[in-house]
Amino acid sequence: MTFKRFFISFLITLIVLGGLGVFGYYYFKSKNAENLEAKFIIPEKVSVGVPFSVDIEVSNGTGDVLNEIELELQIPEGLAFLGKDPNKSFLNKILGDLGSGSLINERFDLISLSGENSVKEIIAKISYKPEGLRSIFQKSFSQDIIVSDSGLNLDFIIPEKVFSGSDINFEVKYKNISPETMKNIA
Repeated sequence: MTFKRFFISFLITLIVLGGLGVFGYYYFKSKNAENLEAKFIIPEKVSVGVPFSVDIEVSNGTGDVLNEIELELQIPEGLAFLGKDPNKSFLNKILGDLGSGSLINERFDLISLSGENSVKEIIAKISYKPEGLRSIFQKSFSQDIIVSDSGLNLDFIIPEKVFSGSDINFEVKYKNISPETMKNIA
């Protein structure tokens, strides 16, 4: 074997081992992310038209600092972020860095606009960079929300007979059946 052939074999072996080392490093860093958890704290059930909060606790059990954490909450049709465009289906919040063993709690205020007696799925996506890496990793979590009935009961009282050309008087009665106090009902 000539020196040239030995040198080329040595370089190829070195490149392969280096590639395996880099792959292993990223692989084990991403496997470590399995200890990144998100816990949803939501009401047992929600009513249409009644605001509610979704708290998401993000905990870092990876053993490393996680940098540039961003939390995105995705909501389905029929739910809306309180005070935002009702057609907006996701909201991002930048959480910053999270040390090993640390916890961050983030609150999202929502309202159900439709979908009585249904189950809606919300999804939390967490993007982050493990310390010492430039790669961005992402992990998703989901939770079902039970939408029960409307928070407001309406009764219409109308006359049994109406004659053509005559004025019609009817009465609307409403009752708050939700546990929340509703304001400015008109």
